[in-house]
Amino acid sequence: MRTWEQIYEETYDEVLKIVLYRCHHIEDVDDLIQEIYLSFYRKWKKGKIEDPKRYLMGIVTKKIKSYYRKHYREKTYREEEMEMDSIEQIPTSYNLEKEVLDQVQVEELFQYFKNKNALIGKIFYYYYYFDYTLKEIADIFNLTESQVKNYLYRTIKEIKKEKVKYDA
Repeated sequence: MRTWEQIYEETYDEVLKIVLYRCHHIEDVDDLIQEIYLSFYRKWKKGKIEDPKRYLMGIVTKKIKSYYRKHYREKTYREEEMEMDSIEQIPTSYNLEKEVLDQVQVEELFQYFKNKNALIGKIFYYYYYFDYTLKEIADIFNLTESQVKNYLYRTIKEIKKEKVKYDA
């Protein structure tokens, strides 16, 4: 029988990807994951789970449905209009990591993404945390590679402006 830590390590990335993809607000992701694993742990410690991963995925589904019901009842969620800018102005030699991520702390980025379209935060998360390619991210969100690249570079540009403002 596997230990709790083994199950957690084996399933965490998959659960995170699902929750991140399904969750409207990036700031809700940590809370949802915590609720999912807490529910799973309560049942797991009783020793009544034959297939831990399958049971955990059932909890993921239930918690996400509950999340949607909550947001529907409270009517707090409104989809933001996605605007697309011209991608042709972005040079292909543009170095994302060098330009911005070396300068901006993780907490500042998290605070920044709280005020942005949830999709932008998810794209950054997939790109930097999971090292997904632009094509993989585009496939996940049913966007073109150009749209994903546009979101990344436009947001990097905005982050740079914010960084300059704070440093001045």
